Amino acid sequence: MKILYLAYGDSHPDIESQEKVLEYTRDAFSLSVPEIKTEKIDNLGALNLEHYDALILFFHIAEDNNDIVTKIIEYADNGGTVLALHGAAASFKGNDTWFDFLGGRFVSHPPLCEFFVESDAFSGKITDEIYFVEFKKDIKIYAFSKYQGDKIPCLWARDRDIGRVVYLSLGHDIEAVSSDTFLKAFNLAVSILTTEKS
Repeated sequence: MKILYLAYGDSHPDIESQEKVLEYTRDAFSLSVPEIKTEKIDNLGALNLEHYDALILFFHIAEDNNDIVTKIIEYADNGGTVLALHGAAASFKGNDTWFDFLGGRFVSHPPLCEFFVESDAFSGKITDEIYFVEFKKDIKIYAFSKYQGDKIPCLWARDRDIGRVVYLSLGHDIEAVSSDTFLKAFNLAVSILTTEKS
């Protein structure tokens, strides 16, 4: 199995957070992955994605970039699997094709705060941004952020015809990604990504 880890920027996500998530990626796939390649998202155009079994996306790109969107979607439509984190849902603003692909998009968030994340597999506290999202009705939700009595989806999956997309909204900064709750959520996301479709 070969993994391509695509990150972007030096402030959001910051370099420390990018490195920490890369460490988690290596650990999560350690038993089956001979290769994890790291690239900046703006190098995507030069890459041949058919060599990779999964893409890990950790970026925030506010402006629309249809070339990047198209290449990622074509990869998934050819059977690839994609795990997108945090700012991916706030990326490519106004691009409804990206919204449809990811299964949800960022609407707003309150200031950084401590909150609980709950799933059937784990529960725990984290200090992070809670993403309020608009989402497609056919996503399968695996975890929620709890905020002021509301349950807000923070981890979901959406199957394509042969590919799969998993999204995790957590991961604003190094404090968030260093938490045990983020690690558990990330490992659950990887498990969903790699589970055979029924």
